[in-house]
Amino acid sequence: MDLLKRNKAAWMKSCIIASVITLGGGCIGGVHFPQADAERYLREQGMSKEEAERITNLKPLTQEEYTKYSNSSNSDIRYTIALNPHTPEEVLMQLSKDRNMTVRQG
Repeated sequence: MDLLKRNKAAWMKSCIIASVITLGGGCIGGVHFPQADAERYLREQGMSKEEAERITNLKPLTQEEYTKYSNSSNSDIRYTIALNPHTPEEVLMQLSKDRNMTVRQG
């Protein structure tokens, strides 16, 4: 009888862990939204809301901006630049070699 109770308890514990992982998007703290996180980061750095939205909403940027943000220490910023359909090919080539897989997938 004790074995049955232990197995049931272990099974329930496994179900709870699986539910937390599934509902949490497979990462601690929930689902990761790089563009929203990039906008939040830019705002924390003192950028105006309009300017941050221009970058994270994939609007055309200047060559200097593409270069600056593609070299950002923040991977969410680099991902947003990689995702931007207006990003020049040479910048995309650089980002395709990024150390961060999410950036490379942008």
